Amino acid sequence: MPNRIIINGCFLQHNPTGVQRYAWEVTKRLLQLQVDAYIVTPENLQISQYYGRIPQASLLKWGTMPVRLWEQIVLPRMLEKGDVLWTPAGLGPLYGVRRHLLTIHDISVIEHPEWFSKNYARFYKFLQPIAIRDAARIITVSQYSSSRLQQCLNVPASKIDISLNAADEIFTSEPSSKDSDVILKYKLPEKYLLAVGSLEPRKNLVRLIEAYQSIRTEIPDVTLVLVGEARSIYGDSNLNPNLYANVIFTGYVPSEHLPDLYRGALAFAYPSIYEGFGIPPLEAMACGLPVLTSNSTSLPEVVGDAALLVNPENVKEIANGLLRLVCDDDLREDLQQKGLERAQMFSWKNTTQAVLNALGKVCNEILP
Repeated sequence: MPNRIIINGCFLQHNPTGVQRYAWEVTKRLLQLQVDAYIVTPENLQISQYYGRIPQASLLKWGTMPVRLWEQIVLPRMLEKGDVLWTPAGLGPLYGVRRHLLTIHDISVIEHPEWFSKNYARFYKFLQPIAIRDAARIITVSQYSSSRLQQCLNVPASKIDISLNAADEIFTSEPSSKDSDVILKYKLPEKYLLAVGSLEPRKNLVRLIEAYQSIRTEIPDVTLVLVGEARSIYGDSNLNPNLYANVIFTGYVPSEHLPDLYRGALAFAYPSIYEGFGIPPLEAMACGLPVLTSNSTSLPEVVGDAALLVNPENVKEIANGLLRLVCDDDLREDLQQKGLERAQMFSWKNTTQAVLNALGKVCNEILP
């Protein structure tokens, strides 16, 4: 292993969603192991409160500069001989770092730039292929993402490792004494369908809402609840909460409240068009919730036969699936049991070990 593992901590400025959750869960475990690991950030980086207290001995701050410039100018200068840099989210330095392990969650911005703001798409579509080419190794989160890297950017399979995501230990089917308090906090009704994810075009929320609205007369006492926040990097999601009856938008919900919301729901819907992995369906299954998700990209790889799979571009198919999850008790019970078993197959401990193995390969392949 290297003298030090240096973790690019720029992801800490964002509230944790899928990418940041992966970065933080692995980072936490690396800091707990008997390895010399440090998080590095600019001095002026405002760390989101949702990450809690980070051990100061593990946090190195140097330089005051906009994050993107800091990654390119300051971060490479912080590295010592023998260090290996891991960037778990974003691009990291494009030049000047030989021992660089880069996590690529997906290449959606390259394949579908229309889902993002013009400036963000232009920036990443140009720079992401350079970052991927110049990193010593790439680690990604699914076989699907690995195949897209190989097919779209000609990345050799020998350069790619895979570290599957997981659901945190707080996601469990065991009821909590605060479940009802959290549901009350977000003013949720007794019966609801739940969707969790950023409010962005690829999450396919417009079709989900249309599907729900088409069956609402058949399930008039069931509300659709959407959990997530919009970010400026995404294009227009076409979501206007005022246009929809019996649909609740909660905004961002911190990780510690999500298990309570999962356990209180009737079923979970995640008909995303494109995912590099898709953590929320795994969290829902770990909480004993029957899941509907897409039959495309990485999602069948994640859920196996433990979820109801639908064509995400077919509103009628999504609607029929939702109706089955609400009304078919036998299907619900079957998916609940299969989901609990499936979720146990993934763990952040295994993810962290895969990252450690990849870091070791970087050291062995890139000599001082």
